[in-house]
Amino acid sequence: MQAQGRTRKKGGQADVTVLTEPDEQKRLIALFERIAAMEGWQPEDALRRYGKRSIYFAALLNGEMQGGAQLVMLDGAGGLPGQDVWPEVDQTGEGPAAHVAVLALLPPARGHVSLFGRLCVELWRTCRSLGVQTLWLEATPGTLRVYRRLGWPLDVAGELRRHWGEECCLCRMGVEAVSQALRQKALRSAACREWVRLADRDSLPDAWVVRVHDPVPDEEPPLF
Repeated sequence: MQAQGRTRKKGGQADVTVLTEPDEQKRLIALFERIAAMEGWQPEDALRRYGKRSIYFAALLNGEMQGGAQLVMLDGAGGLPGQDVWPEVDQTGEGPAAHVAVLALLPPARGHVSLFGRLCVELWRTCRSLGVQTLWLEATPGTLRVYRRLGWPLDVAGELRRHWGEECCLCRMGVEAVSQALRQKALRSAACREWVRLADRDSLPDAWVVRVHDPVPDEEPPLF
């Protein structure tokens, strides 16, 4: 998982959609593999290993795929990706769970905080809709600091170990804890109130898509 760049950019139509067609999912996986090569990550077959239990989110600017996220669901068929590196950590004992296996954008899109924020909102909304209670992810120490500055209520559950060629820790956060953190930030941030509005839509759209127009608000919003 990567920390997003902080350069702010404006303009463009930002879309976040869940991919349901196998060809679209393969295209996103290929893009993840391209980003991994650019970043020096070493996922081996990890990006394809959990395909049958994954939900794929595509992030687009002006119709062009810029990256997205892969959410692996916990079910009776197998554990979550973190158990490959942290086998002693029980990822199944806290109710329904999911693992953010990858959350990545191409470098030119990382400054579009609106796109990244809406990608995270859709991840959270999907988890809430499916009854997921705990979200897991890996993070380097630097990425963990960035995510905590953004307000993500992450706890470290697994010590630093080699993951995809980088030193990472295994982290978790409660889905409802994310909601509470977001609402606290919304008290101080008009931009964050927009994330709350998007997150609180009654149901997932029929096409699993949210489409919005920039510009990004003048204040840089806390994401998720």
